[in-house]
Amino acid sequence: MKRLGILDKNRKLEFLKDLTSAENSLITTHTSILIEFDKQTEKFRLFKNAINDFRGLLNTNDSTNKYNRLILEVMSTFRAFLDHWETEIKRKFGKKSQEVELFKKATSHEFDNYFSYRFFSGFRNYVQHVRVPIFRINTFINDKNLIETKISVNKKELLESFDGWNAIVIEDFKNQPDLINVIPLIDELFESVKRINQTAINLLDIKGLLNSSNFLLSLRKLQGSFKGDLALVEFENIPGSQIKLNFLPISTADYIVKNTKINKLIIPDKLSHRSDSK
Repeated sequence: MKRLGILDKNRKLEFLKDLTSAENSLITTHTSILIEFDKQTEKFRLFKNAINDFRGLLNTNDSTNKYNRLILEVMSTFRAFLDHWETEIKRKFGKKSQEVELFKKATSHEFDNYFSYRFFSGFRNYVQHVRVPIFRINTFINDKNLIETKISVNKKELLESFDGWNAIVIEDFKNQPDLINVIPLIDELFESVKRINQTAINLLDIKGLLNSSNFLLSLRKLQGSFKGDLALVEFENIPGSQIKLNFLPISTADYIVKNTKINKLIIPDKLSHRSDSK
C-alpha cells in the first residue's frame, strides 16, 4: 500500500491520501529530479561550508591552531567542486558539447581576471605534490580596537620549492608582498566559485526543475492543518508490518521556485537550501 503522509516533529504520522500506481510514479519521478539537483550542487555546499568554518574560526577566541586544516579543506573542496561539475556536465551533455565549452569559459574567466583564483589553482597543486607550507599567523588591533588575524604564506618558499607554478602566477608574485595574506584571497575565491556554480546550474534543465518543484509544492495543499514533513509512505496493510518513508525534497523545491527568474536560477548570498530526504 502506498500513501502520501506527513510526519510531525513528535514522529506522529498522518495519512493524507491513498495513491494510485500512476500518482506514486509521478511523485517519485519529480522527487528524483530534485534529489539529482541536490547531488549536483552538493560540492558547492561542501566548499561553502569549508569557507564558513574558516571564517567562523577567525571570529572566535579559539587559541588552538585549526587554520591549517581548514585552509586545506577549502583547497580540497575547491578541487572537488571543479572536478565534479566538469564530470557531470560532460556526462550529461557530451565531452565536446557547447555546455562543456561554456563551463570552461566560466572557469577561464575567473582564472584570467582574479589573482586569487590563479593562486589557489596552483596552491592546491603545491600542497598535493610538495608539502603543506608554513602558515604565519599574526593577530593585531585595528583602529576600532578589534582583534584581527592575518594568515600568510612566504612567497619565496612557494617559488623555490615548486616548479609547477603557472607562468602568469609567477609574474603575479612579483607584485605581491613577501608574505601573502590568504584571508582576502579566500574571500575572493569564494565569489569566483559562486559565479562558476551559477553558470553550471543554469546549464541544467531549469524549466524541468521548476516544473517538478511546482508539482511537489502543490502537494502541500493536501496537508490541511497538519504540520510536518511530507513523505511517500509504503507498507503492507498488516499490523506490525515494516514501514518505508521517502521524504519529499520540499525545501529544495521551495528554493528553486523562489530563486528562478526567466529560466535562470539565481544563487542568493545566503544559500541555505537543503534536501528533506531522511
